[in-house]
Amino acid sequence: MAGTLLASVINDMKQTDRIRKLVKKYEITLLISCGSENWFIAFIGIDTGIVRGNGAAPDVIIKGDEDSLKMLFQGEDFLLTMRRRGELEAKGSLKYLLWLESLFYLCHTTPCRKSYPKSIIS
Repeated sequence: MAGTLLASVINDMKQTDRIRKLVKKYEITLLISCGSENWFIAFIGIDTGIVRGNGAAPDVIIKGDEDSLKMLFQGEDFLLTMRRRGELEAKGSLKYLLWLESLFYLCHTTPCRKSYPKSIIS
């Protein structure tokens, strides 16, 4: 289940212009671990995808149960908040953790409107 959801999130990242702009700035590897299952995700510019582990140490490791990972992937909660509460383990530089937190959240939000309703302006 988590693998299917993760593939869907990666597909959303590739399709959303504002996410592609954010993703193209980094080249990192991420290991997602859920029970006995592991997924390696390579962020190499806009060529993001699930890959086989190549033996190299990932830049970020996220471990959790299926429900916690689902909440993270669907943008329902924040990575660092879940880590602080003990719902997930997350290891890596703070810069990368915040970047991933932003990616997961932005995949499931709508962009800000460029104009405001007249009731707010007046």
